Amino acid sequence: MVVCGLLEQTTSGSPWLKSDPADKAIKVGAGLTFSLVLTESGKVYSFGSGDKGQLGNGRTGEYIITGGKTGFEIVSDPILVKGAIDGKKIVDISCGQQHSIAIDTDGGHQKDVMLPTIVPQFSGENEITRGLFVAAGPTNSVVVDRQRMYQMAGKWKNSGEGSTGQPYTTFRFIPDIMSCKMLHVSSGGVTHWCITPDDEDENAPASPVFSRTPGLVAQDGGQLKRIKVMTVAWGQNAHNGELGFGEGQPKSATKPQRVRPLDGVDVFGYRITSIAAGQNTTFFLAAPGGAELPRHPEEVDHPELCVVCNKDLGDDELELECEKCDSPYHLKCLTPPLKEVPEGEWFCPVCVAEVDGDGHKPPAPEKPSKGGKSANGKKRKGDDEDSEPGKSTFG
Repeated sequence: MVVCGLLEQTTSGSPWLKSDPADKAIKVGAGLTFSLVLTESGKVYSFGSGDKGQLGNGRTGEYIITGGKTGFEIVSDPILVKGAIDGKKIVDISCGQQHSIAIDTDGGHQKDVMLPTIVPQFSGENEITRGLFVAAGPTNSVVVDRQRMYQMAGKWKNSGEGSTGQPYTTFRFIPDIMSCKMLHVSSGGVTHWCITPDDEDENAPASPVFSRTPGLVAQDGGQLKRIKVMTVAWGQNAHNGELGFGEGQPKSATKPQRVRPLDGVDVFGYRITSIAAGQNTTFFLAAPGGAELPRHPEEVDHPELCVVCNKDLGDDELELECEKCDSPYHLKCLTPPLKEVPEGEWFCPVCVAEVDGDGHKPPAPEKPSKGGKSANGKKRKGDDEDSEPGKSTFG
C-alpha cells in the first residue's frame, strides 16, 4: 500500500504489518480529514482528524489552544477501531466526508457516532436483509442488502425528502431502482451511481446467481457467465458533467437514469472501486468492450523500439502495439512468438499482468489478420482497409 499525507509522519508505520501473524491492507477509504484501512483479517484502522467522531475511538480530540480557542488532535499513527466491531471480521468499508460505514461477515455495523454502533435494520435474524456491501457520500450512506436491494440514509439531494430539512433518518429504498439487483454502488459530491444487470438484455437468465464481480455475475451450470450490465446515475444540482449523460443531455437528474454513453462498456470491480465518484468528477475502471469511447490522453509516451530487443529490424519484421500503453513488440520477441498479427485488440504482457486475477484479462488473440500499421510506420493490426480498427476503452 502506498500513501501520502499524515501517514508519512507516523512513528509506528503500518501496525497491521507488525502484528503476529503479519496482516496486510486490502482496502482503504478516505474522508475529508481522515482515512480508514481494512486488513485481510477483517480489522479496521483509522487515522487523521476525529473532530466528528469519525475515527471510531470514542473521542473528538478537542483541546484548548489559548484564549478560549479550541483545536483538534491529529491522529497520525493508525489506531485499531474497536467498539461494536471489536472481534468482528469486517469485509467492507467506506468513508463520507465526516463519517464512515462498515460491514462485517454478518452485515450491519455503522459508524456515525463516537464509537461503531450496530444498525438494527441490517442485523436481524433474517439473513437476506443483512448488509452485503456499503458506500458513503459526503452526507449520505448506502447499504446494499443480501437481496442486492439499494437503501440510502442521510442527506442526498437539495430539496424535498432526502434534503437538509428532511434527511432520511433511516435507510430507505429508492423506488425507481427497487427492481434492480445491485452489483456495485458509489456516491460522490451530489451524484449517486449503481451498476446493475442490463434490463434490455434479452439473453439474461431469469434467476441468476451473482458473483462479486459485475459483468461476471450469472451462474449457468456451475460456470460463471458474462452478462450485460448497465450503469445508472442521478444527482440534483450536478453542474460539471459528472453524471456523464453526454453532450446535449441534462447535467443533473433527480431520478435514476441509465448512462447511455457507457452502454457496451464492461465496468467492473473486485474489491476495488470500479466507479469512484468525487466532489465534481467521476472515474471509471473499465474492461474493453464493444463501445467506442474517447481516449484520454489521446497520446501516451511509449518506447519507439521493441520493448524486448530494443532494435529496429526494418519493415520486414512485423510489430504489435499494445492497445493500452502503445508499447511496440516484435512478433518473434513475444513469449510464445506469434507468426501473424492477431485480429482485434491486443495487450502486452505488462498490461495483462497489471489486470486483476479474477478473469479481467484482455481477450487473447484468436484469429490472424492481414495486419496494419503502427505509430512508427511499421505494420500492425487494424490499418488495412479490409480490417476493423482496434478499439480501446481505457482512459
